[in-house]
Amino acid sequence: MSTESLKIMTVSLVDAKKFQAQAVYDGERLVIADVRPITGIFSTWKAPLIAEIKKRVADGYAVVIEEAGDTISQYGTQYLLDEPDEAEGKMRLQVVLDGYYEMESMGMLILAQEFKQFAIPKTGNEGGWIEKKNDEKGRAFYSINWGKLTGAHRAILLCVVVALQEPLSERFLHAMWGKPKAEEETHPWLRRRAQFAAMDIERGKELDRQREGR
Repeated sequence: MSTESLKIMTVSLVDAKKFQAQAVYDGERLVIADVRPITGIFSTWKAPLIAEIKKRVADGYAVVIEEAGDTISQYGTQYLLDEPDEAEGKMRLQVVLDGYYEMESMGMLILAQEFKQFAIPKTGNEGGWIEKKNDEKGRAFYSINWGKLTGAHRAILLCVVVALQEPLSERFLHAMWGKPKAEEETHPWLRRRAQFAAMDIERGKELDRQREGR
């Protein structure tokens, strides 16, 4: 795995409160270095934002943009959190939240103090707006109060998307799933999908066993 840090810029334009973020990922830590709103009418921020995106791309940043159309996203990589992840059988947002919470629990996700207000609350906390549940097949999912999820949260989650598609540290992989078999030593993102699918299947089997025992 390369030790060179990856610089990240993300933009979320699908919420009424639009935001952009910047981060640095070194394979061990994802540091959210900037989160700021995009304000004003479209005509006032379109050109400056495109110019900034072009500059970041030229400087070697990974630029990911969440936008329904392609007016802005054509200058970077488009990624919509609300689209389905066919490999997982659930929405991309649900998959990325798994990565967010795992990285956070291991101290691999760091927000500068002034941006901690945008941290996504831990599930089950009193007054929180995300709760982890299981469906009828035992598969985990997050119940979200959509009114609380803003463009700032989305921009940070897009940073997590980039980190999850980069080579992850073995410390992270082993902590989540144990050391993979040699034949599974492929791109970490593909390995992650296969392992999450296996975890969901096992949850479903356990729920079936519990029902049969009643």
